[in-house]
Amino acid sequence: MEQFRDLGDRLGQAQALNNLGELLCQTQTAQWALDHHSQALAIAREIGAPLEEARALEGIGHCHLHNGNSGEGAAYLRQALAIYRRIGASDSRRVDETLREQRQKPPREPHSLIRSEGHQRHSPVTPTGGHQPAASPAPPAGP
Repeated sequence: MEQFRDLGDRLGQAQALNNLGELLCQTQTAQWALDHHSQALAIAREIGAPLEEARALEGIGHCHLHNGNSGEGAAYLRQALAIYRRIGASDSRRVDETLREQRQKPPREPHSLIRSEGHQRHSPVTPTGGHQPAASPAPPAGP
C-alpha cells in the first residue's frame, strides 16, 4: 500500500484498499473492511476509475449485508451493479445474483459497524453520494 502511495499510483492504492477490504470482511472485521473500501471509493471517484469504484461500492454493500444491514447493503450493491453494467464488467452477474439472494432472505437484526475501541465515527456517504449521520464510515464522494 505504501509503495503505491510513494509512487503516486492512485489506481494501485484503490485496488490494494479494495483487496484488503475484501479480506477483512471475510475475516469478521467488517469495520476495518468498510474503512478500506471507503478509502478506495474516494480514490476511485477522484481519479475516475469506475471498476474500482464499483468494487468499493460492492465491498461496502457486502460489509453492510454481513452485519445484517440488508437495506443499506442492497443500496450499495445496486449502485455497484449499475456501474458494472455501464462499463460492461462481468462482475455484474455476481452482484445481480447476490441481490437476488438477499431478496429471498428473511431480515436479520443489524449489527453496529462502529468500532468499540474509541475510534472516531465518520460521516458516511449514502449509496447515492449524499451525506448522512450514521454508524458506518465512508469518505465524501468525488466531484
